[in-house]
This record gives sequence, structure tokens and C-alpha cells, in this order.
Amino acid sequence: MKRIPRRTFTAEFKAEAVKLATEQNLTHAEVSRKLDISTKSLRTW
Repeated sequence: MKRIPRRTFTAEFKAEAVKLATEQNLTHAEVSRKLDISTKSLRTW
């Protein structure tokens, strides 16, 4: 069975994701769907 490689994100991408959630008043779920990331990742950033 092959392992799926772990995705990595740049600091700029993380900052933009957090900015979307805070400045545009989007929920974690909305931002996660929009950027194709997990809500858990977004919350830790």
C-alpha cells in the first residue's frame, strides 16, 4: 500500500487563509472548503 504524501503550506498561504476567516467573517468550514484544507489545520494556524 502506497503512502499519501503529506501536504505542506507556505507561510503566505497560511496567512491568507487566516485573513479570509478573520476579515471576511467566514466560518472555518467555509474557508476550509474554499481552499481545500482541513478545518483542523486552519484552527491551528
